[in-house]
Amino acid sequence: MKNGEPIIADKLQNRKSELARRITELHFSKYSGTDERYGEKERERLYEDVIFHLNYLIEAVRLESEELFNHYLEWVWNMIKARDIPIDELISNLGFIQQIISEEFNSSEIEIVLQILESGSEHLKKLKPKAETYILPQNPLREEANEYLNLLLGAKRNKAAELIDELVRKGIQVDQIY
Repeated sequence: MKNGEPIIADKLQNRKSELARRITELHFSKYSGTDERYGEKERERLYEDVIFHLNYLIEAVRLESEELFNHYLEWVWNMIKARDIPIDELISNLGFIQQIISEEFNSSEIEIVLQILESGSEHLKKLKPKAETYILPQNPLREEANEYLNLLLGAKRNKAAELIDELVRKGIQVDQIY
């Protein structure tokens, strides 16, 4: 480990609240209409999110681990996707973190920080959404639907057709099957 990583991690930790406040303000200033759209409650939520980002960034810096931060960002990506927040806002927020840290610290001591942030931004740009399923847990024919899908994916069309025929023979309506 280089001598600078623990030192910059400690400096980031000591100034985390101040940095998070500035990053939040920058985010809101760059997204016009954000205050009107979201209000004070969302500003507080964004501040909390930035604190989480900084916490993971600090640990990734301590461990010199881009992978740790990237895995965290994958988790965040799934969370914001569920809240219908565009991924671009997360990527922009990483840029705001980079900007504020660059303004506050000497460039020679934050090299690893900037490297981890850049890696995280690139990682997010490469992520692909996982295929959503329409086979929901509450579906009474969920097991049969999964079996049918697996048969089709396994190129066993005849077996898939036999499964449907069997369900129809059991009295299940075709519109319930599909």
